Amino acid sequence: MEDGSSSGENEENAVDLWSRLICNPGHERIDRELVQLSMDERTKVFADVGGAQDINTEEPAFLRDCLRELEETLARMNDKPAFDLARRQSPAYTDNPAFRLMILRADNFEVEKSARRLIRHFETKLELFGSEKLARDITLAALNQDDLEALQAGGIQILPNPDQFQRKILFSRQVTWKYKSRENMVSSVTASRRQQSSSSWPLTSGVP
Repeated sequence: MEDGSSSGENEENAVDLWSRLICNPGHERIDRELVQLSMDERTKVFADVGGAQDINTEEPAFLRDCLRELEETLARMNDKPAFDLARRQSPAYTDNPAFRLMILRADNFEVEKSARRLIRHFETKLELFGSEKLARDITLAALNQDDLEALQAGGIQILPNPDQFQRKILFSRQVTWKYKSRENMVSSVTASRRQQSSSSWPLTSGVP
């Protein structure tokens, strides 16, 4: 990394590189950027790719503090109609600690980012599935015909076995992608993930 770059910028670059490493591992630009990372950043990238993260070091007190801060942050945000609607429908759904911890982990417990991600989650869910399913799990029954065709094409699949830390593995084979719109692809992946997961919490595009 260039001298003077902040740790936040470095972390953001490392996350972006992780995404592109997954999508195109042999690209020479990615190789060059890997060389520019520090040893710690490079280790983090490959640990993320290989599922070699130590996720069992979260202290209960730390998790409670993060959940409290997330709730306080959401309370200060005014422009969140989809989230507010979902909460009126089912507070138990929107406030479930397991669900919120999933959101927090996605942003390495950066509460402000997690609050925005949570809001986007429900905005996207409202857009894709409507208000009736906003505070419910998404299953295959929620898909329309175009969504089902995208799912059956097999371009994006959730592998049946998780990695060593029980994280779902998303497999993409671009040559078999078939969908009429982005919404069809996202909806099909969301429902597929719900069908194959033992968890009660689905993942929508609002939670990448």
